[in-house]
Amino acid sequence: MSNDDKKDRITLKGYFKKNLAPSESNFAALIDGMLNQQDDGLFKPPGNPLSIKAVGNANDPQTLLNFFDSADLTNPAFKLQLNPTATPPATAVPPATAVPPATAVKGLSISDANGKSRLFINTTSGNIGIGTTDPSKKLEVNGSLQVNTVKDGGWFAGIYGGTEGDRVVMGHLNGTATIGAHIHNLLGWANLIINKEGGNVGIGETTPKSKLSVAGGLAVGSVFASANAAPVDGLLVQGNVGIGTTSPEKCNVQIIGSPINDGPTILRITNGATDNGRTNLTLTGRLCPNEYGGNDEWTFGSNARNSIVFAINEKAANVDVGAIGEEKFSIQMEGKSKSLGFLTKTTGNSPALVIKQDGNVGIGTADPEAMLHVNGKIKSPMWNITQLFNNEPGGLPKSSARFTTYGGTLLIIASGSAHKSAQAEGFIGINIKLDTDIIGSMQYFCKSVDIHDSLGCNPLVKRDVLAGPHTITLETIEGTVTNGNDRFSVTVLELPF
Repeated sequence: MSNDDKKDRITLKGYFKKNLAPSESNFAALIDGMLNQQDDGLFKPPGNPLSIKAVGNANDPQTLLNFFDSADLTNPAFKLQLNPTATPPATAVPPATAVPPATAVKGLSISDANGKSRLFINTTSGNIGIGTTDPSKKLEVNGSLQVNTVKDGGWFAGIYGGTEGDRVVMGHLNGTATIGAHIHNLLGWANLIINKEGGNVGIGETTPKSKLSVAGGLAVGSVFASANAAPVDGLLVQGNVGIGTTSPEKCNVQIIGSPINDGPTILRITNGATDNGRTNLTLTGRLCPNEYGGNDEWTFGSNARNSIVFAINEKAANVDVGAIGEEKFSIQMEGKSKSLGFLTKTTGNSPALVIKQDGNVGIGTADPEAMLHVNGKIKSPMWNITQLFNNEPGGLPKSSARFTTYGGTLLIIASGSAHKSAQAEGFIGINIKLDTDIIGSMQYFCKSVDIHDSLGCNPLVKRDVLAGPHTITLETIEGTVTNGNDRFSVTVLELPF
């Protein structure tokens, strides 16, 4: 099968889709699309490396690999060969009518399309030849190679490059081993590129896994690099740092995240300890004492002494990408009071919440005088007052309308009146029920009959009441009578604790 007849993976997958019956030709195309150890000479014996069997007679040039620079697979740009054709000596000038025999030389060669060796390693000696298949030294170049030595301006070095363009200089500069780039006349420095087309560079590292791998500390900056030693496996940076941006704006470190729609910008500080570990983030501002002219106050914006700012960029798509945006919230420490404040853009320089050094918390005030000091109204679903009866006439029993609680503590305040049902003196009273359970009562020792006596207000505290709808029921105890001349009031206060 020719290369033109071979099928790509998409076509082959199409033959074996669900509910299709592949034909014999389909299986043939699949098999021909694979490498075969016997037919293709590429094999992997157990316990041995991947191997390639050369094409050709063992005493003639044998090709292992062809390298093509286009889809045309008839003319390789280079070949990897065993036993390439010998290169005639540069001094040999055979007669015009003579045709030198094509003798093979034992070795490994990178050859051009015509089989001419460009780089050769001799099997017997291990010598390397460039432009020759008969190297007599460890490295022999059949052609021009420029390696100059110069001692000038503190340099004692080898110069690599031509008489035009830039040159690479390697050697000693004022006693220090140096690699650099100079313009061709060696009168000025030039740009130095390492691995322009790819590959990694290691400093103190023999197997770099990144474009630049540094085994040790790294200092960046004209002063830091020459005057300071970086921490072990650490980093010193003298100037501003931009991550995802080429122009960090008025800050030491600026991070601009992913440019994709709804892309995240994430800064994580995690603890790498295998057992107990600590993770600390410290923000330190500088404040001179008052006797030295120090002054500080709550401020919204860049003048905050120590702050964590939450801002938002609300510009249209592709407008002011990476800009700081408008600040909306700020957590900051005020220098003089050493209090921590939470500020909003709406409240400006008046903090919405303050925590003082003594632990007092203020909401709506910057100087809380108690553990919790609220300057304003408080709203909570667990902070409710519900009046169920308001001078409601008797008689009893009487149940309230359903009211809703939210899981807090109930303070139930009840009052009313009643009279005795018999001549003998004794207690009169009213039981108070929450749903079906009696939670308390109002009682009074009465000596008179048919005289309506007031039953004093009896506040009841009921904890752990489930959230949901409830009712309050008032009912008389034995020996107590109520009628339309009696009045009853019940108020429920729910507290959030």
